[in-house]
Amino acid sequence: MHQEKLIELLDKYKKGELSQKEKIVFAQWFHMLGKDIADPLPTEAEEKEWTKTNWSKLLTNLDVQNIQTVPTQTPSYFRWWVAASILLIAGLTFWYYKSSDTKNTSVISQIESTRLIEKTNNTTQVISLALEDNSTVLLQPGSTLKYPTNFASEQREVFLTGEAFFQVARNPEKPFLVYTGDIITKVLGTSFTIKAYETSSSIQVSVKTGKVSVYKTVDQQKKPDAENVQTNALILTPNQQAIYHLESKELTKSLVDNVQVLDTKNATQQLVFQNKPLTEVFAALEDVYGVDISYDRHVLAGCTFTADLSDYSTLQDKLTIICKTMSGSFQVTDTMIVITSKGCN
Repeated sequence: MHQEKLIELLDKYKKGELSQKEKIVFAQWFHMLGKDIADPLPTEAEEKEWTKTNWSKLLTNLDVQNIQTVPTQTPSYFRWWVAASILLIAGLTFWYYKSSDTKNTSVISQIESTRLIEKTNNTTQVISLALEDNSTVLLQPGSTLKYPTNFASEQREVFLTGEAFFQVARNPEKPFLVYTGDIITKVLGTSFTIKAYETSSSIQVSVKTGKVSVYKTVDQQKKPDAENVQTNALILTPNQQAIYHLESKELTKSLVDNVQVLDTKNATQQLVFQNKPLTEVFAALEDVYGVDISYDRHVLAGCTFTADLSDYSTLQDKLTIICKTMSGSFQVTDTMIVITSKGCN
């Protein structure tokens, strides 16, 4: 890393412009320091002068020292990388000791928001994690979650590898973002599941309650404007899922495999029908499951239905029974259930 690049990186940090990967690296460096940085940052002139002086000394030391773990044929860029890493840590220490007259609370907040706790579930049972904002995460075996001790003032960010169920505390002023590979899942307050195993060919986000926005990190990088990012995002509601295919880089939207009842208290009485028009039956299913059902109203005009659909466990079973009474069939297209029929029997 060239010293100009190092200064650029430090400048991005001060301006709050670090990428997610850079934030993680910074968090790791702060852990290595074992300090809290609570003092003002140096001026640009002071920073450049200090960096220039110590850069030369550091490279001289690296030239003189015989580092046994590094082969002599190691490319020179490795030495520069080592120097930059050590210098950055030393530079952060310089910030810490430079002044004790005033405290910069914004810097403290930014540092705290990058200190990542890493939790890996090495058990065979699901473990529950309580986050600082009262959100809850159910982490599946073999999965890892990285999250800060304190969330930043603008948004709440965590990083997942594997599978977890999130029950997010609602906060319209501070969105909750989950980073999984090339995918970002953004919510205000809801519950959802993410599957992002390293051995899988896809990343899946499925919603239980509320509304979730899912988009690719490449969209965020190319279009930093939040409105443009959201234009390319998939908006998910309960019983919907987004699937990101790692090979094709495609992000698609569909119904979950096992569609769940949204309102269990009123579902039973809503699913008992006695000579009811099929239009009312389909409307009830849409309400109970939060799905969209498409059918030809002209073909099914005058058709009635009698049955207690609460006796059937899945939505697919219910639709199968209905279709038998009207010589029809159904298929799922994206998030839409499409009914095809020749009319009433």
